[in-house]
Amino acid sequence: MFVKKLDPIQSPKFNHYIEPTVSDLPDILDAIKLALSRNDDNSLSALVNLHGLPPALRAEAWPLLLRNHPYVKMAASSKHASNMDSVSSSLESRIKKDVSRYCSTNTDIIFSTIVKCISEYDIKYSSAMVWVADFLLNGDDIFNGISIDLFTESFCNLMLIMHHEPANYSRFIGQLRSYMPELNEHFAYEGVLGIAGGDMWLQWWLQWLGIRAMPTTLLCRLWDQYFSMRVMDCSLQEVHIFNCLIIMKENTTALLELDQSEIRLYLSQVPQSIDMEAVVSEATSLRQNHKAD
Repeated sequence: MFVKKLDPIQSPKFNHYIEPTVSDLPDILDAIKLALSRNDDNSLSALVNLHGLPPALRAEAWPLLLRNHPYVKMAASSKHASNMDSVSSSLESRIKKDVSRYCSTNTDIIFSTIVKCISEYDIKYSSAMVWVADFLLNGDDIFNGISIDLFTESFCNLMLIMHHEPANYSRFIGQLRSYMPELNEHFAYEGVLGIAGGDMWLQWWLQWLGIRAMPTTLLCRLWDQYFSMRVMDCSLQEVHIFNCLIIMKENTTALLELDQSEIRLYLSQVPQSIDMEAVVSEATSLRQNHKAD
């Protein structure tokens, strides 16, 4: 299947503003469905990277995109045989407690999936993993109807992507200082740019690629882009940082009016009213211009 090369900024996109629709892009929708029917990752990733996905196709498309992601393939050689004894009873108890605390349904599946993931890969457990698993399995029917085995595989692959490189907090703060000096100065004055100071929003935004902090339509559109990255001319973290900068820019007016506690709450629950397609396009343009400088 041949995919016409299009400008990543000017190409048509699915509508990811509030209520995503696909009625205006029937040809692209048909091309995505054809790629899925053929298990054609090359065509699928090219299409999704340019246009995003309609929500109804993510349960089918994301597992294929995750399985073939470069970061997952890089990690394949380090995978070792499952050894459930490598997860201590105290850690299992901690995971069970977190799952019971944060998840209302599918708790056994989420628990066993996380245990399997950390026992098979060199990934340190974090309670944020529970939030990710709950989002995929229980949030807005993203993986509705998916098999347990495929969910487990997809979750593990996502963890490999998220842990491929550390979150570059200094890079993000440096770019914020360069592109939004007024907002950066306000953040510095209010003391909301330090992980050690309790600014968990930074971890949710960067290390966990927006989970918990961003509404579903925004988050899913970002993940469409990240999961479909194939030519790694820059790191996923670099792409994500520029997306975060534009999201921050879209909220600058509101943030400048807030104090420390209000800023932390706001950035932990980003408002829905952002045109995600505009964010992705502007972030791509900004990143390309920055790279050219």
